Amino acid sequence: MLGKYDSHTGVSFLNNVFLPLDFKIENDKVYVINQSMDLENLIGGVVIAINGIDINKILEELETIISYSTLEFLKSKQTFYLRDLPVLKSLPSIDSNIDVISFKIKVNGKDKLIEFSTNDIQSCIIKNKVKNYSYEVYDNCIVVHYTRCVDDDNEMKLLIEKLKVISEEKQINNYVIDLRGNTGGDSQIIKPLLEYLRDKNIVVLVNEEVFSSARMAYVDLKRIGAYSIGTDISTSLNCFGNVPGALKLDELGLIVKRSSTYWYYDEKFDCKGYRKGEFYNYFKNRKKLLKPVILKPDMYVYLSVSDIVNKKDPQLETAINYFDLNKDKNDD
Repeated sequence: MLGKYDSHTGVSFLNNVFLPLDFKIENDKVYVINQSMDLENLIGGVVIAINGIDINKILEELETIISYSTLEFLKSKQTFYLRDLPVLKSLPSIDSNIDVISFKIKVNGKDKLIEFSTNDIQSCIIKNKVKNYSYEVYDNCIVVHYTRCVDDDNEMKLLIEKLKVISEEKQINNYVIDLRGNTGGDSQIIKPLLEYLRDKNIVVLVNEEVFSSARMAYVDLKRIGAYSIGTDISTSLNCFGNVPGALKLDELGLIVKRSSTYWYYDEKFDCKGYRKGEFYNYFKNRKKLLKPVILKPDMYVYLSVSDIVNKKDPQLETAINYFDLNKDKNDD
């Protein structure tokens, strides 16, 4: 059920409580990259242990409950679960009856112990709520942040109307579509935007958190000529997906989600979905086609912990500069 091709199927808790910290794994170390304002400054610190258990042991135990097709997805889920109190308490090394979760964090060469009472933690949002999509206007391009494959209140229609006005007023034909952090939703949402962008110069930004329907948006943008900048994404192209519903186990406090479709991309990036019966019939003698297909960025640019700490964004900067560097080609 939890094979490397199926990162959508899994079991989670009905009531998640998140600690007010965000993490990033870099060079086998876990760094703090965001936190709630009420904590002392931990940004850039390295997590050493949780409740006295070495962080590497915690990461190993988390890996056993994560199904993944790429290391990017594994690291993304590990850092997500490091914030998830019920998941932490479920690990073999952590006493599920504890009253305190403590993080030993090395900050500027000094060890600090940060404690959270497990009986007095409310879900804590440490980032401002992000819109499904937003945009910024630069001198040479318009940057569209497409953070969720969701359309609330005809947002996509309104976005395209605004882009048309701005493009005409400022004579801008260059677009950066920022897919970073987009973990999916409805793959059809982006279709009107694709039609609008079809004759434009496009750069698509991707990172380690692009997943599910967002990788379909990535492929769709590539098919209309987008140049990609960033890192490998968190899923292979060929994989199971499409989660039609969930089974709630109220007595256990759990929810089970399962994928229903295997999505297959051919060498031309044409996509077809196979349901259970179709899948077995088609692939039983074509197992070579099940090999994971990884879509690499045209230009690899990494956003490091140092960049985050110093509030730099080399991925976005590279995307914006791309149009000036390729001005003659874009004019053609």
